[in-house]
Amino acid sequence: MALPMNDPLLALPLKKTTNLDLAKPLLGFVKATYGQAEADHLAPQFASLNSYRSAIVDHSGGKIKATEDLANSHFFPYMCLLTHVAKHFPLGGRLPLAFTWIDQTTKSKVTLPSADFELGCVSSNAAVLFHNLAGQPCTTEGAIKESFKYLQISAGLFENSKDCFKRYNDRHPGSEISLTRLEFLSSFMVTEAHHRAYLSAVKEGKFKPGILAKLAMEGSNMYGLAAGQLARPPLAGMLDKDWPKLATFYQRLLEARAHIHQAAEMQAATEIGQALGRYYKAQELLTQGCLPLAKGLGNPFTVLINSTLNDIKAKVPPLDKDNGLVYHQKVPKGTELEPVQRIGKSFAKPTPISSLSYFMSGIDDPFSHIVPPHVWELRQAFKQEIHTLVNDACTNALEGRRKARDTINECGAVGVAQSTVHRAAGLPAPLKDRISNLKASTQGKTCVNHVQEMMGAVTSLASSSRDSLARVVGQLDDEAAMDEALRAQFGPNKWNRPPSNSSNTTLRQDLNTLSHQIDQASAADKVVSDRLQGYLPDLQKLDQPLSVLDNLVPCAGAGPGADLEGAMEQVNKHLSSFQGQEQQQQELVETMRQDLIDDEDRLQKDLAKLDPNDKQGQSQLLDELRTKYKKSVAELERMTMALSVLVKSVHDANGQVSVMRKQNVDAIGSQREAAITTLDGACNKFDEVTAHLKEGLHFWGVMTEAIDRQKSKVDDWIFGRNLQKEDLAEDLRKEANMEEGERASMELIRQMREKGEIAGPGQRN
Repeated sequence: MALPMNDPLLALPLKKTTNLDLAKPLLGFVKATYGQAEADHLAPQFASLNSYRSAIVDHSGGKIKATEDLANSHFFPYMCLLTHVAKHFPLGGRLPLAFTWIDQTTKSKVTLPSADFELGCVSSNAAVLFHNLAGQPCTTEGAIKESFKYLQISAGLFENSKDCFKRYNDRHPGSEISLTRLEFLSSFMVTEAHHRAYLSAVKEGKFKPGILAKLAMEGSNMYGLAAGQLARPPLAGMLDKDWPKLATFYQRLLEARAHIHQAAEMQAATEIGQALGRYYKAQELLTQGCLPLAKGLGNPFTVLINSTLNDIKAKVPPLDKDNGLVYHQKVPKGTELEPVQRIGKSFAKPTPISSLSYFMSGIDDPFSHIVPPHVWELRQAFKQEIHTLVNDACTNALEGRRKARDTINECGAVGVAQSTVHRAAGLPAPLKDRISNLKASTQGKTCVNHVQEMMGAVTSLASSSRDSLARVVGQLDDEAAMDEALRAQFGPNKWNRPPSNSSNTTLRQDLNTLSHQIDQASAADKVVSDRLQGYLPDLQKLDQPLSVLDNLVPCAGAGPGADLEGAMEQVNKHLSSFQGQEQQQQELVETMRQDLIDDEDRLQKDLAKLDPNDKQGQSQLLDELRTKYKKSVAELERMTMALSVLVKSVHDANGQVSVMRKQNVDAIGSQREAAITTLDGACNKFDEVTAHLKEGLHFWGVMTEAIDRQKSKVDDWIFGRNLQKEDLAEDLRKEANMEEGERASMELIRQMREKGEIAGPGQRN
């Protein structure tokens, strides 16, 4: 029997996406990290990435016709190239690229900074492309086989999409991207492909009716399982309302065809009664089961059923006549027929994308020489551990040096030593030069205005840093408050994602560390500010012209004597040693900071040479750097201790000079000594305050950068939490709508029963 076999399919909707320039941020990243030459070298690859995605965007918007060539020329190259990009560039990290896709069935819009998410959506649209190609009219055996091939490819692409989303879920625990629909669609593509295999077997005409009946019944069973899944959560409502109808329609149609094929088998064996029973059963399935559904699915489905019914009607009367005249066999009722056996397996399966011809050749990795993400992670670990070690050591060393310098300034050793050896009238030449250089360093301002402006800048930066940190902490507090409010609104069973305060522990610890550092630095700034207020009278003296300062220093008397000069020489010797040690310490601090920059770049290159799985080699590189900087830190601590020893030596020697100087009051005028000591002390105070303020400006600049980096991390974390919140809220709204619909339906049924419009349980209409 030649049955009508042009079985139509329903088209799947495409996900829609928005235009996104991938090339610009990628080029900017490469230029900043690897230089202009590398950016120029990779520019064509990034341009191709943009071109491929542009075609995918146009296809999702219906601007480009779906063809197999479109998949091979744009979808598959884009998937290959983006996979290579994701291996080597930190998408979602330093490259905050976010991909937006809109599901046309659920109308949900999702934006995520994830290559896995993008690949999953592109693979899903490619699967839809092949499915819809498979739904074109199959009027020839070749067209049916091509449709069979396309449906298996579609199943494989849906499997790949599921794998991509699963990778995203594995890397981001708590993500609510559902895999259920993709699993179902892949399975349904296999069902439709089996359907096409059955049609091909019928078209070839090489198989016995009994085999065709088993093939049809296998397909009917597969559609029945699909219909059951679509009727129950979580799939209920996930696909268009016509899909459950389609699954049920083909379940009944293929069962009817199984009975038709079985009837032909019975007729050939002259079991006319059985054959008629099968035809009548098929007729019942078509008229009562398929035809009502066909009217809702569209005209092609109605035409298909009517054609099949007409074919049966043409066969039954002659057969019924023969049975009445010749065979006189009993015609069994539909309930008395033996079930048609299934063939027991499907002839279709998903085609893995790795076996597609394009992916077997693919695109060579053009970024194989680029540092992969795991290197960035190890580099960040280096920065967090070694930078903290070195910066803490340098800060402690500078603080130790400041205290040592304060102690020496309090001794007044430099002024005493110099003032004692000069006998001439007016300012001693070294002191005059020192004051002249000091005035020149203020760039036309008075000494008082210069230090007050620096103090104001430090205070402003400190206030700005505290405010910025408070705003970042406020972001976390606001997000946590919103999360708790939603948990209270929906209840912990429904609002079941981890609480904010258990998810942002590391962020809050880092912010607390910065807050502690700000408190310490602010306390140090307060000390400097208080000192500055006490130093202002002396600093104001330095703002007088040199001619006035010369007149403030009277003429000295006789020389100090050999003993005092020897003692002063000892003070100067210790001072010289202190200054030399101080210079070495400063040079070591600067060297360590520069080495941090150089070693960070070198570490990146060395890690890139290693296999990503070579954990031992990676650990060895980090251990070598740990050893190096621990030695440097130990040397810095030794220098700080040496400075402390030299300070004590200066203090002791200066005390001896003070005693001897008192014994030589007649040899050197006390007024001159006091004037020179005062002016020299004022210079020391100016140097002390400006040194502290320069260190303060540097610290607050570094702190501003640290807060900005922490804010970026908080922004990224809150962005991810907001995506979770929106998805979970959307699910809860859908659930609430479904529950409200069920209650409305039950109330309507109750009212209709009360009015007698429908029968109650156990009653008949």
